[in-house]
Amino acid sequence: VCSAVQNQDFTLIDDYVTGLQALLYLKSLGLEGWDGQSPPTPKHQKGKTILVKDLIGAKLPVFGEYRKQRNEITQKYFKEADILDEQ
Repeated sequence: VCSAVQNQDFTLIDDYVTGLQALLYLKSLGLEGWDGQSPPTPKHQKGKTILVKDLIGAKLPVFGEYRKQRNEITQKYFKEADILDEQ
């Protein structure tokens, strides 16, 4: 048990030291305005789908006139939705 705890302690300290070394190296490059963080990852996923069934309480097929209705319902939802609302 003691060996496992020592190993965890070493790993934690080693990770911390490596991170500080990397930070010092990158700061020495003279990158103005760099705050030590990587740039945000661009969004590459569509996110959670909105089910029409949840919006209107009924299932609609995904073809023909129903597809148009589905698109109108989801567009209306997105126009009226408060994207900053934390539910």
